[in-house]
Amino acid sequence: MTGVELVRTKVKCLCLMAGVFNDPNRADYNLEQCMEYSQQMMELWPSDVDMVFCPSEVGKTIFYDSADVLADYSTEAVHPIKYVYENYTVDDGQYMWDYITAVGAVEGVDDSHLSPRGTVTLNPDATTTFTPSALGNCRYQLPYTANEAAAVLARLRAECRNQ
Repeated sequence: MTGVELVRTKVKCLCLMAGVFNDPNRADYNLEQCMEYSQQMMELWPSDVDMVFCPSEVGKTIFYDSADVLADYSTEAVHPIKYVYENYTVDDGQYMWDYITAVGAVEGVDDSHLSPRGTVTLNPDATTTFTPSALGNCRYQLPYTANEAAAVLARLRAECRNQ
């Protein structure tokens, strides 16, 4: 069985923390870090298996402040996230690109938060171009409203406190 055949039989959808769809001139950081493999993945991915992109503009709508991180882990005697925030110089918090992508991969993304179907082209300068097409296998997550972003962050914080 080839890799492509294995993907077709085992994978329902590929969720990627990648793409920039609100600025056609901005390169995607993640895809740019290894353009050769990113291009191969885009070229070889089976057209009958969906891809859902979580673009940087979506993750940027949710920010987990470092004070909130420490508060949420305050009851933990030892925790790796708490340890990092207490003992190393870190940013003031973290945008939630990883979290949103992981939740989308596990739970799926509501259709109301997805673009129409289409294709995504990875350009040589690491910019991404979305072309609408009813036959396309690509969609991307749409940014959250302020209220939706607050609800997603509240859910994340509740999950952290309930570990």
